[in-house]
Amino acid sequence: MKRVLVIVPFPMSEDNRDQRRAQLGSVELGPDIEFVFESVRVAPKNYVSASDMALAEFGALEAGLKAEERGFDAVCIDTMSDSGMAGLRSELTIPVIGPGRASVLMAMMLGNRF
Repeated sequence: MKRVLVIVPFPMSEDNRDQRRAQLGSVELGPDIEFVFESVRVAPKNYVSASDMALAEFGALEAGLKAEERGFDAVCIDTMSDSGMAGLRSELTIPVIGPGRASVLMAMMLGNRF
C-alpha cells in the first residue's frame, strides 16, 4: 500500500482533520493508497503578509521533512498556497505536490482564458 502524508496547513483537532479526510470520498482513487492527515505545529493566523508566508513555509517544511524516513511514498500539502512545497522538494526524493499550482495549470489546459 502506498502512503501519502497530507500536511494540513493549520493546527487542527482530529474532528477538523476528519472533515478534510471526508473530502476524499468525492474522488475516485486507487484502493491501495492511504492518506494520513497531519496538522502543522506552527502556522500564521492569516496569509496576508510576507512574514505570514514565511511562517507557513516553515510550518509545512517542519511537518514534512521526515516523511520519507517515516515510510511515506509522497507528500501532499493541503493548501492552495503550496507553502513549503519548494523546500520539501529540495530535501526529499519522494514526490511533493500542492493543489495551488496543479489547479492553475489544469485550468489553463481546459480553458481558453484564465
